[in-house]
Amino acid sequence: MIETNTMRTAPRLTKPAGADLDTIYVSCEAPAMAAIDPFRARARQQQGWRFQAIPSSHACMATAPELTGKTLERPVP
Repeated sequence: MIETNTMRTAPRLTKPAGADLDTIYVSCEAPAMAAIDPFRARARQQQGWRFQAIPSSHACMATAPELTGKTLERPVP
């Protein structure tokens, strides 16, 4: 058995993050936060990722739970 301490041991990925998974980036844009712009840009460039902007704060699960749920339920085209 391999013992790890998740607080001190970095995960070792054998595939890129999101590999073999339907991946969506939910961009919370009310208000849009400039500090997150680099992450938004990277998400838009990811092959196979869906990008969805929603008019909600960064805590969309709390401020717009129905919209967030509907956004995540949509099938990947």
